[in-house]
Amino acid sequence: MDGMLASISGMVDKVRGTPLERKVKEATSNEPWGCTGEVKNEIAKATYNYQQYKEVMGMLWKRMEMPGKNWRGIYKALVLLEFLLKAGSQRVTEEAREKLHRIRGLEHFMYEDPNDGSDKGSGVRTKAVQMVKLLRSDKALHKLRESHKKTKAKFSSVSSEGGGIEKYGGYGKDFDGYGGALGQDEPGRKSRRKKKKKPVYEEEEDEDEDSEYESKRSRKKKGKKGKGKKKKKSRRKHEEDEDEDEDED
Repeated sequence: MDGMLASISGMVDKVRGTPLERKVKEATSNEPWGCTGEVKNEIAKATYNYQQYKEVMGMLWKRMEMPGKNWRGIYKALVLLEFLLKAGSQRVTEEAREKLHRIRGLEHFMYEDPNDGSDKGSGVRTKAVQMVKLLRSDKALHKLRESHKKTKAKFSSVSSEGGGIEKYGGYGKDFDGYGGALGQDEPGRKSRRKKKKKPVYEEEEDEDEDSEYESKRSRKKKGKKGKGKKKKKSRRKHEEDEDEDEDED
């Protein structure tokens, strides 16, 4: 009977409140599974709106004060607060520091499983200690927010590059529409890339330059041969003249 009443009470609690408050409840439920990134991002975005910010934080502090049997929900509330510190409005940090005593109270959280007596509060205690340490360090908070911004920008960039599915096969701009990388041809398939043809006028100019170059070379060779022949002739004539002079003597 008590279990049935508790179940009904839980179902009624889920439908109470504004849509945003119900999202915070969903993110901090006592179910044995975590909250989705999509829900956490929606809640973080809401903290930049003044009215919605009050709804989020008001419900979040209430979830941290749930009975010990809801130890999973309390742990998830701390995890959600950590996410809001890096992705939400700066006001989250200010308010969390003002209410630091609430988080410190969870450093001594205790709950034993009534069935086997096991300690279910260790996760809450550990996370509370981490959160107190984080909130006391401006450097750690700044590093956390900057790291989140870089990660978000990186994913946004990858998402925008891979957006053209029809053109690039959904793999970004370095792939063609057939699953292969641009500039690489698959085995057994002829390349679709056309070779760049040399312009006709360039070929004609090159031929003219080649013929002109060859004619100059041939003229130089002929010139060298002619000079050589002249030198030989003059040398022979000089020798003949010397022989004639000797004969006369």
